[in-house]
Amino acid sequence: MKIDNRKYSLLNNVQNFVKYIGGVISPKIPANKRDLRIRLMDDVYELLSLTYLSFYHSGKERIKYLIDIKAKVSMLEFLFGLLKDYNIINNKVFEKSISDITMIRNFVYGWGISEEKKN
Repeated sequence: MKIDNRKYSLLNNVQNFVKYIGGVISPKIPANKRDLRIRLMDDVYELLSLTYLSFYHSGKERIKYLIDIKAKVSMLEFLFGLLKDYNIINNKVFEKSISDITMIRNFVYGWGISEEKKN
């Protein structure tokens, strides 16, 4: 399967995001918020899985996966808001996380428009 530069860029951004969350944010979450850590990591890995699935499908199935990615991104934004509200992450980490997730959302949004024009 050939992956064009835009798709590779999206995949690279999602993979880096997963590494950042697992290496920087997840360890900061205290034991009493274990459920939040589990949910965050589940959603981040699901985002990566949906990204791969969107590469390996086409047509309406791909559009469905792209919509699922957008929903997962919205959920992650909510979780980052909770992390900030609970003072688990500071503004700098929050803004970087939201910036990264916004970049992913923009890639997916553009790819979705392109796919819808094909169908």
